[in-house]
Amino acid sequence: MRPKGLRQARLNEAIKEVLSLVLLTKSQDPRLRSCIVTQVALTPDFGLATVFWRTLGPTEEREGLSEALEHAVPFLRRELQASLKMRVLPDLRFRYDEVPDEAARIDALLEHLH
Repeated sequence: MRPKGLRQARLNEAIKEVLSLVLLTKSQDPRLRSCIVTQVALTPDFGLATVFWRTLGPTEEREGLSEALEHAVPFLRRELQASLKMRVLPDLRFRYDEVPDEAARIDALLEHLH
């Protein structure tokens, strides 16, 4: 039997790939085409997937894109079900990925020290 951590990591990556493809090619809302899925984090019971995302567009569009993602959850779950054939499909929660922004801020602070 495989460790649960390996299965969880594989499912995280599979969900990320499917959502990225669906947002780019199948979504009816043009705003969703500028969304990049950066990471997926499943809970240990596989009941909830937190999807971290960034946008290719200006940061001013972030709030509208966040609303579009929340509106698209039923569609995205159907697409996941069709692609991954999971017995239990996790709920999707979308969070903006702030890690690159924080990294840039820290780099700027470090650069300022030198």
